[in-house]
Amino acid sequence: MKTLYLMIIAIFFTFQILAQNPDGQLSDVTFGKTAITQFSESIESSHKPYYIDESWLSGEFQILNGVKFRDLPMRFNMIDNQLYFKDRNVVRVISARLLKAFSWTNSEGEIESFITGNTFNLGKDDIYRIELKDSVSLYSRYYVKIIKANYNEALSVGDKTDQIKLVKEYFYQLGNSQLIMIPNSRKKVSDILTGKYAKTVSNFINTEKLKFKNEEDFFELIKYWNSLFTKSLE
Repeated sequence: MKTLYLMIIAIFFTFQILAQNPDGQLSDVTFGKTAITQFSESIESSHKPYYIDESWLSGEFQILNGVKFRDLPMRFNMIDNQLYFKDRNVVRVISARLLKAFSWTNSEGEIESFITGNTFNLGKDDIYRIELKDSVSLYSRYYVKIIKANYNEALSVGDKTDQIKLVKEYFYQLGNSQLIMIPNSRKKVSDILTGKYAKTVSNFINTEKLKFKNEEDFFELIKYWNSLFTKSLE
């Protein structure tokens, strides 16, 4: 019994050390229900990776039990939905399914923050970028679209290899409610608006002739919507 007690204490302190680890270096131990085997070494994939950003960016990630690892060079591979990070000189990976959130500082010095579908009880492989956090928040979901090779040998035209394109879909969140996707069509957007300002926002969309074919229109919608909440507090 005493031996079991000492083992529990040892695991607890190991967990605390990992949770507070300032330099992001990982130890080959098991803590809580999360085994370090989740952070397996990266192996060369049979398909070409596609990263949100090709560069290794300094950042942090949080796993589902709340433990954070900081100050790590990272990048995210959209093909296999895995976060790659460097632990000392070893490249390791963790699946999006085991992540709660991650963030990094991009090449322009801006902090980019992402959360996974686990946060909203949605698709566990989904990655959402936090675009704007307010009374009405704006998120973009990243996914890859694979365009199959269409090479015509007889005519010698088309692509010989599959083409990969990174696609973004936009969502809004009113307060702490569920995410709602914003269609890229002015006529359809009004149908998905909720809350007491829905009619006012719908009128704004029509007046400004927002088409939701570019990123600026999504931001303009959410910023105006938030301005209505601000005015109501004045």
